[in-house]
Amino acid sequence: MHIIEPKLKLRVLGFGTGLPDTAPIDNVEILKRHPETRDKPDAFLAAFAKKIEAGFGQGRRRMIRLPGDAGSVKEITSEDLAVKACNEALGSGNPGAFVLGSTTSPRYTGSQAAAVLGKVGRHAPAFEVKAGCSTSQASLLLGYSLLNYGYPSVLVSCTETLSKTVNPDVKETWFGFADGAAALWFERDQDPNGGSNGYRFEVEKTVFSTDGEHVDLYTVPGRMPPLREELEKNLYFINGDSQEMKEHALVRYVEIIHTLLPTEDARKGISWIIPHQVNLRLIEETTLKTGMAETPVIWDSRENGNIGGASVLFSLANALREKRIKAGERVLLISVGGGLNFGGQILRFY
Repeated sequence: MHIIEPKLKLRVLGFGTGLPDTAPIDNVEILKRHPETRDKPDAFLAAFAKKIEAGFGQGRRRMIRLPGDAGSVKEITSEDLAVKACNEALGSGNPGAFVLGSTTSPRYTGSQAAAVLGKVGRHAPAFEVKAGCSTSQASLLLGYSLLNYGYPSVLVSCTETLSKTVNPDVKETWFGFADGAAALWFERDQDPNGGSNGYRFEVEKTVFSTDGEHVDLYTVPGRMPPLREELEKNLYFINGDSQEMKEHALVRYVEIIHTLLPTEDARKGISWIIPHQVNLRLIEETTLKTGMAETPVIWDSRENGNIGGASVLFSLANALREKRIKAGERVLLISVGGGLNFGGQILRFY
């Protein structure tokens, strides 16, 4: 993997998140909906729910479409969630450029980025990114590049409605997906010594790569426009080998960390890890293999579930909201997703 060291200093102008206006659904409630477990005793369901949370790190999540339910044309979309996040991030401001990342656009040919920008009532160059569960990484990288190209500020938003991809025939997908969006608005820091007004960070190192050989390993395989025979085979839901995907992800996570942080001292210099939020046990295995088991992990999936390509940006925005990250700390963003797309970034806050 090729390391890029942009040494780009940024000032955060705003951030936001967007969740569906639905009640959180916990593991027990999902088990009560599933045909294999709905009639089990409450004690069994409670124990099973705890086992799921211990392994995957997911206890509750917001879902627009509950597992087993049919869709509706009135359902809110990824656009709607992105609008929430972008409105919060922007306030009354206007971005110099806009990047929208999503794997769950409701539009076949139209631009979801343009639609979101229109709904927030702004005019700016709009770009769209789709990179599996590494969409946050890819979207941020494009945002940094646009600043270097000369745009005065960039709004990056990532949004997913993964509950609509839950496979009725694959139990693990009933727990593994959720909905949400996030946004981060930033500009070049013209005065890095200008005090502590708001969040500032330097993009120290980044890596991003793709292994297209495994593009169909874990994905929604149905082709567009929809075909009747593929609809009848449930090919517009998540399909694939999750165990093989986990094995590939572990190899790539270790590779990313060893590339960005080749020494023990470099790894000890990381204050927080913000990973893609699909499998806590996988992240724990990764940190154990790389000597980073003591480094705190920011894990929002326990309360908000896995929101796929938006998860890294969501957790970063949430950490800023909660003021978890302090000046002088380094944060490692890391993800592996469908494609396979995989990448990491080191951000130093100051």
